[in-house]
Amino acid sequence: MTTILYNYDKALVSKFKKVFPRVVYSPVDKFFDRYLLSSNNDSVKLPAMSVWRTNSEFHPHNAPSQLRVANMRVPTNDPMVARQIYSMQVSLSYQLDLWTDNDIDRDDLLKEILYFLVKYPNITIRYQDQNFVFPIQIGIPDDITDISRFEDTGDIYRMSIPLSVPDARFMFYDDVKKLKYINIELYVDDEFDDIIEIPKEVE
Repeated sequence: MTTILYNYDKALVSKFKKVFPRVVYSPVDKFFDRYLLSSNNDSVKLPAMSVWRTNSEFHPHNAPSQLRVANMRVPTNDPMVARQIYSMQVSLSYQLDLWTDNDIDRDDLLKEILYFLVKYPNITIRYQDQNFVFPIQIGIPDDITDISRFEDTGDIYRMSIPLSVPDARFMFYDDVKKLKYINIELYVDDEFDDIIEIPKEVE
């Protein structure tokens, strides 16, 4: 079993929904349709936000070293089995779009979102009952004005913010049996008056 990249997408959307309710996971060209589908409304209420993963860059040349770097063990239901977790690096790129019907709301939303990202610059992925924290990097916002597809709305203002999770991870696990016990036999050597431990058997 491995982590899938969609876990990062969901974590990013959930992060923004903590401070702003109208967030849709969607590319720009499908934003209106996916907004209506997700909200079960007949119209789009602005301001709103959309998030979309634009690129996933794998680093297979780093695989052997990455698998060693992030290993850790977590308990399982079987007391004699430990779960060894490994990871492999992948860089994720996202586009965050702010949608408003006027430039004042756009600028206010931009200010609040940038402040939120600077103050809380991480997302958390849960895997095998463990939390893994990954930093988010912010790019330079791109100011775009789109013409609305809704005749009664006028212009739609869209601000695009590039985001990235440069050190995201594919995570894997192996179950490893624990060493059960070692029998120890003790005896006293009269000549040296020391206690010597001799392994008797290993199970």
